Amino acid sequence: MRWAPVLAEAQRHAGAVGGLGAARGRGRIQPGWWLPAGFARRYGLAVDSIRSLRVVLADAPWSPRPRRKNPELFWGMCGSGGSSLGVVAEMTVELFPVREVYAGSLLYPAEAATEVSSASGKMDAEEDFTGAFNITALPPLEMVPEPIRGRAFAMLRGCHVDAAAGQRLVDEWRAWRAPALDMFGVLPFARAGEISQDPVDPLPTATNGRWLARLGDGVGGAMRDAVLGGEGPSPVLFAETRQAGGAAARPNPAVSFEARDGQYALEMVSLLVARGADLVVEDIYRRTWDRLADDLAPLPGYLNFAEGQDRVASAALAFTPATRERLATLKRSVDPGGVFRHGI
Repeated sequence: MRWAPVLAEAQRHAGAVGGLGAARGRGRIQPGWWLPAGFARRYGLAVDSIRSLRVVLADAPWSPRPRRKNPELFWGMCGSGGSSLGVVAEMTVELFPVREVYAGSLLYPAEAATEVSSASGKMDAEEDFTGAFNITALPPLEMVPEPIRGRAFAMLRGCHVDAAAGQRLVDEWRAWRAPALDMFGVLPFARAGEISQDPVDPLPTATNGRWLARLGDGVGGAMRDAVLGGEGPSPVLFAETRQAGGAAARPNPAVSFEARDGQYALEMVSLLVARGADLVVEDIYRRTWDRLADDLAPLPGYLNFAEGQDRVASAALAFTPATRERLATLKRSVDPGGVFRHGI
């Protein structure tokens, strides 16, 4: 499912936006949060905005199961990965009345990564702002604008629900240190995808991520080494820590997602264009998490960032034993024959 058309229609009719990132492919309901970028700390995770689902189950070709009719199935689908329970065919999400945001990135030379990382840890705590610290080694590809193509940067990135307040906050960053490139400005939220400047065309990538309890002194260095360390170019395209807390941390007993103690989410994304890059990437991810073991949250697994075999490991780190047993009981109830076999 592509969310750009939903954003455009929501803003055209109501000046509002929905819980972006709420679902991934193959029917997986996830706690996605960066888009809505400025809303995670203000309105909560995207999974908290889901109001009803229609799910295809193993024992029925089309099963209308709104939240009020089957709250246990709704609970299980929202946050567990869902694809071991059924396939989501329709979803209703709550909208929020936001027309414009102040959002973008400040780019600094990669050599300043340590200082920029420290500044990101002192971001304003107001819940209307969701921020991030990013280290990116931009590839020498034509899709990257010429002034930044093939260069590495440390970035302060974010989105503020209130445009005027957001500009005042970012002006403090500008006064702290002038960026090499300033990409912050007022945006209609329908263009929120421009904040992260993700490529539109498909690319062979691998992602990985965990929840962090804190931005410890070693986090910035571990991110820098993952992206820029080694003798040759790293296949890791970028590493990014994203603010959580605020509304994102508030418990929601209606959904199975419960890993809410993390104050930051660290994601790494790699380009798999060279032979053997997948093995190199796996080793970098493993060494990074070993290095940051003391900074991980009590439930560090984050399924939005997990792929392949790491998804199994992340699932074991995303739920308490009681929740895992409840999910297993639900699985036996709705799919006793194991028709759906690729969930957690």
